[in-house]
Amino acid sequence: MEQLLSKLNDAGLITDQYINLNSCQMVEIGTFEAMFGAALNAEDKYEALIAADDNGNGTTKGYKRFFDAWLEAGIVEKLVV
Repeated sequence: MEQLLSKLNDAGLITDQYINLNSCQMVEIGTFEAMFGAALNAEDKYEALIAADDNGNGTTKGYKRFFDAWLEAGIVEKLVV
């Protein structure tokens, strides 16, 4: 989690105790860690975050678009096999 927070901070996406998802939305760091912290232990953090975004009932938490932006910005990485 610390590595992700560091990269988000370097990208200017951390304000106080919040991750700025876009210009209108933010999430408290503790809340984000509770929802997605376990995914950050995976080797492929991007795919693990996408999997953790899935509620398992055909719905998602709605974070995929932010994870996609982070992937494009190099904040999270996707393994290439």
